[in-house]
Amino acid sequence: MWVKDDSEAIDLVSSVAKQVGFVIKDKVELFNTDPIQPPQQEPYGYDLKFTYFKAD
Repeated sequence: MWVKDDSEAIDLVSSVAKQVGFVIKDKVELFNTDPIQPPQQEPYGYDLKFTYFKAD
């Protein structure tokens, strides 16, 4: 995803999660990687993947 900072990343992930029926109840881990897509005017996500995690 392309965002200006970690706060925008959390906002974008939370927004997408709500749209697909996920609820974020715990921590979100962010990893900086080299971009695959070029930046745009507004924050956006591409190739998003959600992984269900259940604590033992």
